Amino acid sequence: MISCVGCQRTPEQIPIYVMLAVEDGVEPDVWVSYNDGTYNTETGRFACDECYIDMGQPGLEEGWTA
Repeated sequence: MISCVGCQRTPEQIPIYVMLAVEDGVEPDVWVSYNDGTYNTETGRFACDECYIDMGQPGLEEGWTA
C-alpha cells in the first residue's frame, strides 16, 4: 500500500492527489507512483506536500525519495 512517510495517509486520503488523479483519469495511488518526485518504488512511500514541507523540503542533487 502506498502511503506518506510522515502522516501515513494514502493518496486517496489527500485531497490534492485525488483532484490531480481525477484530472488525469487515474486512481490517486497511480498518480502518485508516476508523478510524485518523492515516491520510492522500493518502499511504496512518498512525502505529501504538507509532510515534505514539515521535513524541511529535503533534497539531494540526484533527487530525494521517501
